[in-house]
Amino acid sequence: AVSLLLPQMLYPYVSSAWASSNFSLCRKYYYFGVAGAVGVYLLLAVPVFLLRKPLFTLWLGKGGYPGTVTLAVLLLYQLIYVHHGAHASPVLATTGRAFILPATLCALATPPLVALMADRIGMPGIPAGMVLGVIPATVIVVLKSWLHMTRAVHPAEMELATT
Repeated sequence: AVSLLLPQMLYPYVSSAWASSNFSLCRKYYYFGVAGAVGVYLLLAVPVFLLRKPLFTLWLGKGGYPGTVTLAVLLLYQLIYVHHGAHASPVLATTGRAFILPATLCALATPPLVALMADRIGMPGIPAGMVLGVIPATVIVVLKSWLHMTRAVHPAEMELATT
């Protein structure tokens, strides 16, 4: 996604700042990356949603529009994905550890939820199942990322805090 380019471009800077124990700069990159990714996404998604009917008619032809609910839930899914990725990228740059548990949870939960929701509510159920499948993983990734990036302090700051 275009909106995740900013956190990806900040990756080497976060890694370098972390290696030099400049945790304050890491946090700045982290906040900037998350806010920038979500901001870019919203700048792109809001016009798509507002101009949905003419855009989809032009793109897919008359009768190709999937419906407002389906599009809204799909855009919500993408927003969650962008938010999730923007939080994860700087953590991966600092620790190199993958989020194996949340990724596995998402991979196992999403397909059955998509099938169940599609069966229950039709076309909007596909992105709704995706949203339901990714939310637990996103909660874990965002919380772990937030704690990792906001609690990191320079060793000298630790000494000042304990004296």
